[in-house]
Amino acid sequence: MMYKISGGKQLKECLKTALEHNLSVLISGPPGCGKSEITAQAAAELGMPVDELRLYLMEPGEAKGLPDIRDDATYWTRPNWLPLPVDGKRVLFFDDIHLASEQLQSPLFELLLCHRLHGHETSDETRFVAAGNLSLHSAGASELLAPVMDRFDIAIEFSPTVEDFIQYATSRNVSSKISAFLIAYPEFLYDPDPPTSQKFHSPRSWFTLHRVLSAGYDLNIAVGVVGVNAGAKFIDSYPILGKSINDLLKSKPESVKDQVVIAAALSRHKPNVKVLDFVAKRLTAEAQMCYVMGEMTFNFDDIYKLADHPTLSRITDELLKKMEGK
Repeated sequence: MMYKISGGKQLKECLKTALEHNLSVLISGPPGCGKSEITAQAAAELGMPVDELRLYLMEPGEAKGLPDIRDDATYWTRPNWLPLPVDGKRVLFFDDIHLASEQLQSPLFELLLCHRLHGHETSDETRFVAAGNLSLHSAGASELLAPVMDRFDIAIEFSPTVEDFIQYATSRNVSSKISAFLIAYPEFLYDPDPPTSQKFHSPRSWFTLHRVLSAGYDLNIAVGVVGVNAGAKFIDSYPILGKSINDLLKSKPESVKDQVVIAAALSRHKPNVKVLDFVAKRLTAEAQMCYVMGEMTFNFDDIYKLADHPTLSRITDELLKKMEGK
């Protein structure tokens, strides 16, 4: 069992507490969900440099040092990645730990236990964090050895949330059309069991899609960035997502899902009387829920307008209580 965390904010706070108290952490989560980025943010906010390592790219001698025979005794050379005792407080981050073979995992036994590897010490102030996708179905994965797992103080199972993605995406000027799409289709934020040899949707691939489209590529390239299913749905929804607020208010959605996409597209804009009346009178309860969630994400400062609305106040209060509970 692992401690389950949803959302980057909660993971970052958990990591900061662990780093402050020198507790080693293992993070498991789907690829492309921000484990490395969040670890770097947590360390940076504490003023700790991060040494990022990928054991699976190393030869065994690189990972644990090479034997050196001197005076009829065997010694081991110091791996160049191992911080010196004088290096002080820093984070050793082992990324994609699930791709390291059992042989390459072996240096972690001694390192996690006593900050030492074959007699070569590192500072007691060195922090250890490892991340990977420990799902049994992960492509190319090796099982994490039980003694290694046991030596981590905390094991976390992480899943991203649309709310955290959108807030971070907004700070990076990612297209609000992508964010609105994910409000309408949160199931396309990430794939918990991604396929092999195919593109798939993840927070990282949505950021990539923004960069690719900004470079001038045709919209149809989406299937080659976020995968066939998410890409096709994004292409299908794009005409609605790109409409002006006036055109959205003139829409006559034929299906429930069209209503949800319209609601998500409307939530990109500041709420006004016309928009709120349209949502309350023309959209289904599911679409209304989507709209309120979008406004809470895009325009939280204006949420009081929804809380005072006779039809939307109940949904707004319900979502605010859920937010407070988190």
